[in-house]
Amino acid sequence: MGKVAKRRGRLLWGVPLAGGLALIGVLALARLANPLLQTWSVGAPVEAVAITPAGQELAIGLLDGTIQLRQGRDGALIRAWPAGPKVLRALTLRPDGQVLAAVGPLTQVHLWRVNDGHLLTLLEGATRGDLSSGAFSPDGRLLAAGDATTIYLWQVSDGQLLHILGRGSPQSAIGVGGAAGHRDAGTTALAFSPDGQTLAASSNRAIRLWRVDTGQLLRTLNPAGATTNGNWDADAVQTLAFSADGQTLAAGSGASYINGGSSGYYGEDHVVRLWNVASGQLRQTLPDPQYAVGSVAFSPDGQIVAAAGGRHDPDALDSSQAFPLLQPHLDPVIRLWRVSDGQLVRTLEGHTNFVASIAFSPDGQTLASGSEDGTVRLWRVK
Repeated sequence: MGKVAKRRGRLLWGVPLAGGLALIGVLALARLANPLLQTWSVGAPVEAVAITPAGQELAIGLLDGTIQLRQGRDGALIRAWPAGPKVLRALTLRPDGQVLAAVGPLTQVHLWRVNDGHLLTLLEGATRGDLSSGAFSPDGRLLAAGDATTIYLWQVSDGQLLHILGRGSPQSAIGVGGAAGHRDAGTTALAFSPDGQTLAASSNRAIRLWRVDTGQLLRTLNPAGATTNGNWDADAVQTLAFSADGQTLAAGSGASYINGGSSGYYGEDHVVRLWNVASGQLRQTLPDPQYAVGSVAFSPDGQIVAAAGGRHDPDALDSSQAFPLLQPHLDPVIRLWRVSDGQLVRTLEGHTNFVASIAFSPDGQTLASGSEDGTVRLWRVK
């Protein structure tokens, strides 16, 4: 999940996990009466946001398979084009801001040039199913993507498939977290460590850490007492984020859907866990946010972790709407915790459906969020 924009010469927002958020600014959140800066209506449910490092443009991945490029200053639409997949599941920006990778229910990853929307290439592997997640390495040389049973690691320059990381049997769940049917159970999240040496991948409750250069499995992170209901996992991990120093991994969980969501969720484990990467030990479980977590992000100084998502409302599905598989959600908020003691610092409210993507600015003053309510919002957090 580069994000930078300027307003009156001041840095407003930037690359996820790339900037600072001073503790004094975090404590000042409690005194902010209205932290919402801007709201952009983008016409379809938002699955991902990414901002060019130059700070002028914002790329938005929509559930309907569209990529939009908008001005970071005011949200004005620059261009829009089909992402390739009919349903977009992941959109990731190369760290240099020049290439976007679109992942969806196909066995290919589409690579697009940002400045003109030109399709550069397709990355293909011996996929057994639809791809559901993707991530660029910090140096931009590698791209990882995962399907129901396998993680693929490509060299971007020539499309060479470097590693195939198997991780067991496919899962039978339809989806987790946001809109039913588009967040397939399987490899639900991928994240490279800041030094590029480790790849974290989530698969239901288990998180696996892989050595990037050799494809060796380093360790598996799995909370004690993890439970499943048959082939359905009670506490699927949907989102991962490394702290800027690479020492801590945040994992947000939310239980799986059953048969299109008509029976709601299994399990109640909608939490954020913080793991010690070196030892594999669970450092902390943050207070239950009471929703399925769709996105987590660290402040660049590691003192704050933010989580967003929503609680599925099984009684509110409207099959007549433009996106009939979209599950209405309650409590679509963003919460910020202080890592040192797990204290809830701030709750940001305003979205009306599942919040799928969040990111801190480099200076820590702003948080960007994208939601399945069809909006992108900018929040003042300092």
